Amino acid sequence: MFAKVKNKKGFTLVELIVVLVILAILAALLVPALTGYIDKAKEKKIVAETRMVVMAVQTVASETYGQLGAGKDLSTTQPGDWAHNPALGSTPEHDGKYMQEIKKLAEVFDSNPKATFYAEITWDAHIKTVMYNNGAYTCTYTTDSEAGGTGSYKVEKSAGPLPVLVTIDATGSPTPPQPPKLAPSSPPPLPGGGIFLCQPLPPQFLRGGGSFSFAFKGVLCYNAL
Repeated sequence: MFAKVKNKKGFTLVELIVVLVILAILAALLVPALTGYIDKAKEKKIVAETRMVVMAVQTVASETYGQLGAGKDLSTTQPGDWAHNPALGSTPEHDGKYMQEIKKLAEVFDSNPKATFYAEITWDAHIKTVMYNNGAYTCTYTTDSEAGGTGSYKVEKSAGPLPVLVTIDATGSPTPPQPPKLAPSSPPPLPGGGIFLCQPLPPQFLRGGGSFSFAFKGVLCYNAL
């Protein structure tokens, strides 16, 4: 009986330490590689989502421009139709009609309520830039006019939301520019029940010209009836 117990063999402490060291080395080599693959997968995903937003913005802009009558272009449309007013809520009912169409076509906003985007287009429905944020990354699409209208995508880690609106650059538009509307110190009621809807904008989004040249002191205001 004692002989049988004595003949049983197991791992020594040294052997266990060697195995643990080997496992630690393998983990140190594989974990960064796996992390890199995960990051690349996330970057590819947000680029694909940004591409869907770009296509949605281009589709709505082109259709809207084609439906406008003679003597009109996108710079003559209502800025509120291209924006979301967070002061009223976060549901689609608080989006302008063109913003609603863009979100519906892009399909990425229904599955991710944290997703936001900002776009700039020209008066004749050409995209200049689109920025899309999914809550963890920001992907920026920029059109390269010298490359036949193709664009490039740049991905950065960023959790900051973007102002949900599309601005229109009226540079070169044959349509006479509309007089600027300055935002009042406090949104007053308007005749017929309308109000001024105001949305704060970061300084980098305040560009000269365009259909929202009435941005005043960092606030975008438009008339909503």
